[in-house]
Amino acid sequence: MLNTPYRSPVLGPAPTQEPTAVATPAQGEVLAALSADGPATAAELGARTGQHPNTVREHLDALVDLGLAARDRDAPAGRGRPAYRYAALPHPSEGPAYRALIAALVEHFVDGSGRVAPGHSPASTITERATLLGRGVPVPESVAELARASGGAGGASSATSARRTVAQAMATVMAGQGFRTEELPRGRGLRLVNCPLVGVAVRHGEVVCGFHQGMLQAVVERSGGDPDSVHLEPFAEPGACLVRIGPATSS
Repeated sequence: MLNTPYRSPVLGPAPTQEPTAVATPAQGEVLAALSADGPATAAELGARTGQHPNTVREHLDALVDLGLAARDRDAPAGRGRPAYRYAALPHPSEGPAYRALIAALVEHFVDGSGRVAPGHSPASTITERATLLGRGVPVPESVAELARASGGAGGASSATSARRTVAQAMATVMAGQGFRTEELPRGRGLRLVNCPLVGVAVRHGEVVCGFHQGMLQAVVERSGGDPDSVHLEPFAEPGACLVRIGPATSS
C-alpha cells in the first residue's frame, strides 16, 4: 500500500549525491513502448511509435549503452543478416541505469508541462502501473533465502526477528539502487534518508514512489512474507520517507 501525499518542500529524504545516467524523452518513449509490448526490431518499434526505423535504432542503441535494453540477432529468415531484436531490461541492478529507467517512465507518463499525459489519467492508475513494474525488480536469492530462513515461528520475539530480517533485506536491495536507510525500532520498517530520485519524486511521486512501493513489495514477497504488509509513506517526516512493515497507519 502506498500512502500519499508525495509533494513537500520540507519533508522527505536528502538526494543521493551520485552522477545519474539519463534517457532523453525520445528514448523514454521508445523504452516505454518496448517495455509495454515486449521484444521487437527497430522496424517493428518504428511502426508502433510512428518514427523512422533508423531513428528508433539510434534510440535503442543508446538504451543498450545505458543498460536499459539488450539486443540479440533475430532468428534467421531467408537471405541476409537477421535484424537485431531488442528487449527492455526494466529492472537493472546498477543504480544509474535504474534511475535512467525511472526518468524514462516519468517522460512516458507525464507531458512537457508537468501534467499527467493523456491516456494515463488518473494518477492512481499511474501508481498502480508503476507499482507493477517495481514488483519485477530482481531480489538477490541470497537475500531472500536469508530472510525466509530467519522467519521463525511463534512468539513476539520471533515476529520481531522476522520483521527485522525482512527490513534488512529491503535495506540491502534499496542500497543497491542508491538509497541510504535506517532501520526502525523492533524491525518495524525503514527510514529512507537518502533517495537518488527525490527531486523527481517531489514532482511525480505517482511514478517514482509507486515504483519503489512495488520494489519493496517484491522484496517482502520473495522473502516469504505478505507483500501487502509493506507500506511506503512518501515525505513522511523531516529528512525521510518511511517504510512500515505491518498494518497501514491512518492518515
